[in-house]
Amino acid sequence: ADNIKTLALTSDTTAPTASITRSNRTTCTVTATDSQSGLWKIEQLNSSNTPLTTTNFTSLYSKTANTAQEITLDSTAVKVRVYDAAGNISDPIQIPPLTVSGATTITTDQLNGIKITANCTLTFGSGATAAIQIGHTSKEWAGIEIDTSKTDVKIQNSSSYAVNIYGGYGTDSYGSQIRYAGIYVPTSSTLTMQGSGRTNAYGYQSGNGTGAGIGGNGITLASSSSSVSTTSAGTIKITAGTVYAYGGYASEAKYGTGAGIGGGGIYNGYLTSL
Repeated sequence: ADNIKTLALTSDTTAPTASITRSNRTTCTVTATDSQSGLWKIEQLNSSNTPLTTTNFTSLYSKTANTAQEITLDSTAVKVRVYDAAGNISDPIQIPPLTVSGATTITTDQLNGIKITANCTLTFGSGATAAIQIGHTSKEWAGIEIDTSKTDVKIQNSSSYAVNIYGGYGTDSYGSQIRYAGIYVPTSSTLTMQGSGRTNAYGYQSGNGTGAGIGGNGITLASSSSSVSTTSAGTIKITAGTVYAYGGYASEAKYGTGAGIGGGGIYNGYLTSL
């Protein structure tokens, strides 16, 4: 029987499929499927793809489609991957940002970023014991993303330590490269920044068509793209505090450098005339 099981495992060369949803600031739910050898474990990875912690599926070696497993996030994890019983590994998948839809106070790092989906106040609290990092350059979205048509979003920085916010890098549905803003404010939304603390916001810091520190995302247009994601910014108000906003740098200004506060850059290397 053991020999039969071993043969079955060694003949399984298909990696499991997996997806992930964010439950709250400390937990996620991974949903996976492996119909051959069954599901084994979930591994969390840092930005260098170094393994951090592992969690075995409660239904160990389950072959049931869409088996769900909740995991407690490591504070430095930005991706997860799933192993089956034969040792096949899924592609790494990004841990989603923390969704904020009401008054929320943050005092620790949120490397996977924050998405604000309602008119509310996000506070960086006085209880912080060190600088706070929001977002990471390895992520495929802005450090803080404000949803469309949110006209009363406030960021209150009351921390005694700096809050550092980083945009990441990814692609849009048209295949164009997107270099994200530190804080993305879409054209239909309004952000008010206030408080006594220091905020440093960085658009993705290399390439052409870079994101703003606060405002619009940057874009490098794909050769096959017939449409362009907007790089414009919404309304940004600073009423108190110290804010440093750094647009990402391009190799030359004409290649689409994002503003400190304002729009992201656009680069089209395929344009031969204007």
